Amino acid sequence: MDLTKQMEQVVNGFVAQVTELAKRAAIETLTSTMGFATRGSFPRATTSGGRGKRGAEQIDATKEKLVNFILDNPGKRSEQINAALRTTTKDIALPLRQLVADKLVTTKGQRRGMTYFVNSAKS
Repeated sequence: MDLTKQMEQVVNGFVAQVTELAKRAAIETLTSTMGFATRGSFPRATTSGGRGKRGAEQIDATKEKLVNFILDNPGKRSEQINAALRTTTKDIALPLRQLVADKLVTTKGQRRGMTYFVNSAKS
């Protein structure tokens, strides 16, 4: 194998490891300082801008409401969350996906039967 390719593979592996560690550290810091994000703000979501799209502040505010609600009401479905928070599925779909991707919220079940829980295990 070419020396340049070997060096590139080593560097890429190192970058991937550092990125994963940084992500874990950020999640741990967020969860420990905010008690699973109760009453605080989340890292900014990226948006491409444009008319009709929600801003990062709106998405972060929705994420905060969702985490607080799920902490107080574990095991609720999105329909129940919508009824309690007076939102629509369209309003909460992206923030919920982000919370699940960030491992702050876990799910059980599938589709309309999916229930949400705040993740108590720290990665």
